Amino acid sequence: MDELYMDDSSSQGGDEDRGGVAPAAPQESAPAKAGNSVTPGLLISGPSSWEYLASNVDTLDLSLYVDWGPYWAELFEELEKGKLAAQETGAAMFRGCETIILPSAGKAYFSWHLQRPEFHLFLSRCPEPTTNQPNVSVSISARTLWERGPYAAAYMIVDWISQLGGVVNKVQISRMDVATDFEVSGGLTSGFLKQHAVCRSRKTNVFEDDDITETMYFGAKGSPIMLRVYDKKREIAGSATKTWLHEVWDRISLEPIFRFEFQLRRQALREYGISGLDDLSKVAGQWANLTREWFSLRNLDNENSTRRTIHPFWEAVQAVATKLGRIQEVHRTRFKGVPNMQRNQAQVMGHLKSFAGLLCLDGSFEEVVTQFVQHAKSQRLDQSFPEAVQLRRIKLGVPLRDNAESGFTDGKGGVQ
Repeated sequence: MDELYMDDSSSQGGDEDRGGVAPAAPQESAPAKAGNSVTPGLLISGPSSWEYLASNVDTLDLSLYVDWGPYWAELFEELEKGKLAAQETGAAMFRGCETIILPSAGKAYFSWHLQRPEFHLFLSRCPEPTTNQPNVSVSISARTLWERGPYAAAYMIVDWISQLGGVVNKVQISRMDVATDFEVSGGLTSGFLKQHAVCRSRKTNVFEDDDITETMYFGAKGSPIMLRVYDKKREIAGSATKTWLHEVWDRISLEPIFRFEFQLRRQALREYGISGLDDLSKVAGQWANLTREWFSLRNLDNENSTRRTIHPFWEAVQAVATKLGRIQEVHRTRFKGVPNMQRNQAQVMGHLKSFAGLLCLDGSFEEVVTQFVQHAKSQRLDQSFPEAVQLRRIKLGVPLRDNAESGFTDGKGGVQ
């Protein structure tokens, strides 16, 4: 895994691939039909020189399916006592000097929150996971990821859970941020970024302080993919807990250091074929795809934004893929809106349980279903059910099992 996440000078390459200087600006004309429309006299110059510093997975959230087995009763009691103690003092020690339990889980579906310097661990009250519902969630700290790499960090957590008595049956990546840092002479302005950006999303948001760009977002908040561009040096200037980044960069820079950070939520990860820890080998290929297909900085030399040439600085950002490991070509596959059948069944079962609880029904599953049907009929909810199913089927794009049922013909007497 060491070749995937580089900290040392040998992995970062020599001066030739660490830095760059922008050539003379090409003759640019304002696009008339596509992309940002800019008058040539108002073009905003970009960076004059830059140098690659580092790249890595900066955020890694995991969903774990853990079987606590015979150790659950003892662990449950210990967690409850620790949480009660934490509610009085703000935090309580838990099994050692480096682990604390907090008074509130602060996360839906989870009851306990444990914190160590390397990660945050959230546990639910289920001694074993269901098919589609993990019972443990983990957020790994950025420092741990940069210093250890995501593979080592993730397996450190698996080992720690085993020390608590749990067996991890499955690990699923629920969020991943991949970042690169560049020292940029003169910095980057929001005007330059807006003018030269070609992005899949039209949503942008800018935060500035005295006309100095602090952070710019491409993509809507909560969307599957979002890009953050921000001055990392400015961010850590007032933070005593992030000075370790100077060791990652191997310098204390006089120039601004800008970070380009892609945030990928579960939907985007699934579309890229990234699920478990073995799929971390696809990070390099994913970076190549994101910096080519989802976002790029381009010269304003064509009316069609997709035909514009890549800005020299962005070519350096694209080349970061080689720093993240062996490039496996990956593509984003957009799935149709057909819900997962197992998830759908789990949702139906959940509603049936709530129905039974509200009516104080203690019978078997079949008896509860019968009661539900009778109750729905008494409310006349069944009368429009067939038509509603047809409408939902069409919206989901699900065809009939037998096209003959549709009654459509091919014009020659046959059914199409």
